Amino acid sequence: MKKLLTLFVLFTLASFTISCSSDDNSNPTPPEVVDPQPETKANLDLRSDKSVLYVGEEVKFTVYEEGVTITDAKITSADGNVLESYTWTPTTEGEYKYIAKKENCKDSNEVTITVDKKVSAKGNGTFTFKDNQYTIDNIELVFTGYRKDGESAYGKWLLSAMNDQHQYIISYIFETLTTAGEKNEPQYVLPTVDNCTPTMLIVGKYNPETDSVQTEGIAVMDMASSIHLEKQLSREVYQSTIEVTCSNVSESPFKLNYEGGVNYSNDR
Repeated sequence: MKKLLTLFVLFTLASFTISCSSDDNSNPTPPEVVDPQPETKANLDLRSDKSVLYVGEEVKFTVYEEGVTITDAKITSADGNVLESYTWTPTTEGEYKYIAKKENCKDSNEVTITVDKKVSAKGNGTFTFKDNQYTIDNIELVFTGYRKDGESAYGKWLLSAMNDQHQYIISYIFETLTTAGEKNEPQYVLPTVDNCTPTMLIVGKYNPETDSVQTEGIAVMDMASSIHLEKQLSREVYQSTIEVTCSNVSESPFKLNYEGGVNYSNDR
């Protein structure tokens, strides 16, 4: 009897095991789903040789794909126009934005081009030298650098005018105070009616035969000026009113008056 009971138990356990195994095989584990890897796209970098220019000037673009120069990308404006080449000459002033596109690549960075209209710096003026009056029709204003004096820094400027008929050249040198820029470096400010300190006034005469200038008058004291840059007409031209005086240049008073466009530039 005991032996029969033992066999019955063993048979029952075996049947249960087989049944469980059969049930497991009837419901197989589904295969693991692997997400597809996202497609890797190359990076484009768009650059231009100018960011500010005048109407009629040419700007050149360069496109890099992962640091390597390419020529098969398309350069597209913000309004969808595609450039025919990697150069562009604007015909209208304004601000323009461009990106580079290429199949299987990310769109490039955006490049902004500012286009100004060329403005002629013409005006009307006169200067008096040795009791004679001469006309001038334009003035140049140039920032030439900085002068440091201990803890102070000054901006150096040159204002020049020329009388074409008699070849007279006027050079007025002056300084302005500066402000603190990045890393506490000096930053010049534009001349105003009351921030100019005169340094020197030179009256020269140009000799076209020798291509030289002979000094006919010079002053280092008793000078005054009022330089009013009223309105910026373009990137390099200001509508201005200017007066420069000196009580004694070559034993006679000097006075310059001018109203009109002034060409401004930075020689630094």
